[in-house]
Amino acid sequence: MRTLVGYADRLSVLAGEEIGFKVSCRSPTYHADIVRLVHGDESPEGPGFKEELLETTVSGEYEGRVQPIRPGSYVIVASAPPLRLTGSFEVRAHIFPTTPAKGVQGLVTRWSGSRGWGLFLGAEGNLELWLGRGDGRVVRISSGAPLDSHCWYFVTGSYNVETRVATLSQDGQVVSRLAAPLSTDPGADVPLLMGAHWTKAGNPEGYFNGKIGSPRLYGHAVQPGENDAGPNVAVAYWDLAADIQTTRVRDTSRNELHGRTVNMPARGVTGHNWSGDLWSWRDAPEQYGAIHFHDDDLEDAGWETDFTLTVPPGLTSGVYAARLRSDDADDHIPFIVRPVKGKPAADVAVLLPTYTYLAYANETIFEPHVPLLEQDEDRWAAENRLTSLYNWHSDGSGVFYGSRLKPMMNLRPRYRYWLTGHPHGLGADLCLLDWLETKGHRHDALTDEDLHHEGVDLLGSYRVVLTGAHPEYTTAPMIRALKAFLEAGGRLMYLGGNGFWMVTGVHGEQPHVIEIRRRSPTSGLWGSEPGEVFLSTTGELGDTWQQRRERPRQLVGVGFERMVLEGQPYRRDPGSFDPRAAFVFEGVESDEVIGNFGLLFGGAASYEVDGIDVRYGTPSHALLLAHASDFTPVGTPELDHHARADMVFFETPSGGAVFATGSIGWCAALSHNRYDNNVSR
Repeated sequence: MRTLVGYADRLSVLAGEEIGFKVSCRSPTYHADIVRLVHGDESPEGPGFKEELLETTVSGEYEGRVQPIRPGSYVIVASAPPLRLTGSFEVRAHIFPTTPAKGVQGLVTRWSGSRGWGLFLGAEGNLELWLGRGDGRVVRISSGAPLDSHCWYFVTGSYNVETRVATLSQDGQVVSRLAAPLSTDPGADVPLLMGAHWTKAGNPEGYFNGKIGSPRLYGHAVQPGENDAGPNVAVAYWDLAADIQTTRVRDTSRNELHGRTVNMPARGVTGHNWSGDLWSWRDAPEQYGAIHFHDDDLEDAGWETDFTLTVPPGLTSGVYAARLRSDDADDHIPFIVRPVKGKPAADVAVLLPTYTYLAYANETIFEPHVPLLEQDEDRWAAENRLTSLYNWHSDGSGVFYGSRLKPMMNLRPRYRYWLTGHPHGLGADLCLLDWLETKGHRHDALTDEDLHHEGVDLLGSYRVVLTGAHPEYTTAPMIRALKAFLEAGGRLMYLGGNGFWMVTGVHGEQPHVIEIRRRSPTSGLWGSEPGEVFLSTTGELGDTWQQRRERPRQLVGVGFERMVLEGQPYRRDPGSFDPRAAFVFEGVESDEVIGNFGLLFGGAASYEVDGIDVRYGTPSHALLLAHASDFTPVGTPELDHHARADMVFFETPSGGAVFATGSIGWCAALSHNRYDNNVSR
């Protein structure tokens, strides 16, 4: 198991700004430095691992300490006088348990140790009401039968101080009643939780898997037939359908006991009253008054900062890392230094696909894929229950949200992807940055996050923008910015595959969080439940851009075809001899095979490939320059033709242009033969 790991509080930083690094180390001490990352792939067929040490104030020894990962989502409502119940009360909610028998799970609780009260699922999946007697003893009332998974229940628990009777009801029927002579103990003075309960030590535990809707709290035991049990008579009347795009949980009672979500439980999910007629929470918010909690949600690991770096003025834009070394381990925590705003250092920018890095972060091995290798990074992520947007939660539902405020174990320069055995993400993109530097092409490094928030203004000073190898996860503001850049005469070089594919949202309050939804299971991936395909962060329809107006082929001429775990070369097509594209093939013979080499599967066309299709937006004047075919495809085809990688060029009306290679493996071929090859040319 890895003994040294860390993460940074940001991925993109400007000169003069501060970036904090958070480290967990089992050794007594470790050494930290700042390095510039140049090339990551350690394959003997390439240039090897390259980094450059910088002299900064960070360099030095630091005390090691273990910082734990504590996943699990919940809602927290701050302690307040109205919650200090000293008489009769009733708590009620709709619940949809997904793993009812996994152990004790908090539903709506103000419980710590043996004090307070709460609605729970018991160890066997029974509905339970817990009441602290005030003398250290606990009364537990149980329904006596486990709940079924994936079914809605309306549950209530109450205590009548006059009759001294505690009652537990399920779907309007009393399932347990017990005389419980309790003192008027107000319970533990702790915040109220939904989806968990407190330990004596003050940490949440007993995380609930499933949905909770319409939680209510009353200062009396509601009587059958009581006409008004609404917000006017409630202690708290939480409306989970309100503020779906935020972390806020609104209380509509006069007490205004508002709460907030912790660790990003899923919002924009169907409630107990979803009719099935409308599929967007914007169209029928009252039918989306639920939150789906998971015991492995994690939005922010919450580690303490061990050291900080103030980025020196004049530091060249590029990819850097905090390099950590202990007596038995090492690690790199990457970050990107972007150019000073309004002062680009070059007319070429590389747009690093950091939202794709987030989507794949901590992707653990899953069926039906067979891993080619498993590294310490993969094992650490699995052991600490970290998940990517490709994984399932422990209750079988898909992971909607990704965050950078936790260790991202596969965002490492040397990391080799378990599916391919080769670098992926950052490691693949360093191949491009290394080539640019080797060939003397000055460039700036930008990130998806920068483009999403700043739009086309970020690109206005550049003549050419290059993408990374796999810019799959893109937001609507990013696509609008790239279109505006092209419409203003800019030039875009799409040097990857499977790009501009997944509709991605960014949380308005928490910009470190991204979100996706998938319509249905495909190629071994999870699919959203019916009615849950619209993003909670933006309200827009999820799944792929292929299903939306902003299709990838409209932007870059090609779109995703298939996964192909092999490499093939390109062969020139008639379009490559058109005078419009002659400059692309300078130094390449007319019958020359292009890219029958590369660090990724031995071919420039490899891993995931894109093709043209005018039906889905490829401009009619686009030139097909070359193609690679004869692949053995993996998974489900996206379109009704054979997998191929198409190289395309076309101009825009304002003098801009697009060049696309249609392959993730293109950049991994740049360094072949010491950078002297026809891909490089």
